[in-house]
Amino acid sequence: MHVHYFLFVIIERKKHTMRYIFLFISFVAITSCKNVPESEKTQTQLMHEEVMRIHDDVMPKTADIHRVIKRLKKEKKTITENNGALLQMFDSIIKDLNDADELMGEWMANYKKPDFKDLSDETLIRLNDEKVKISNVRNEMLSALNKGTKFYEHIHSNNPANDK
Repeated sequence: MHVHYFLFVIIERKKHTMRYIFLFISFVAITSCKNVPESEKTQTQLMHEEVMRIHDDVMPKTADIHRVIKRLKKEKKTITENNGALLQMFDSIIKDLNDADELMGEWMANYKKPDFKDLSDETLIRLNDEKVKISNVRNEMLSALNKGTKFYEHIHSNNPANDK
């Protein structure tokens, strides 16, 4: 029974990872744009580029999030079961990291590159909303990553199992 569950978890994780890789490649392909002189760019294109700058600045942090999750899971295995409160902290921090990573995936899946010729108020409002959304994703990712990294460093340096 446990082997089947373990295999299921591994397969689901690989599907999850492959989905993000596909989404990221698709997203980059769809959103890449030609170099247009600043003076010829529409307000819509400028807003889109601003949104994408935020995305591009934080997207590389997903690899850091995955690395911290992996380290926390490995460290968690060294904690005895009678230390329930500490195990719950591990679970909570890992959940926050996974949630932040999922937010990025969801944002990328839902973001639609605008038609740069569309200068309607609706489009500009939507792009402003997207800027707020991706800024929130960035904040969640950086906060979860910071919390997870500090927790890992503290636990790892104070874990007697690491002295071996």
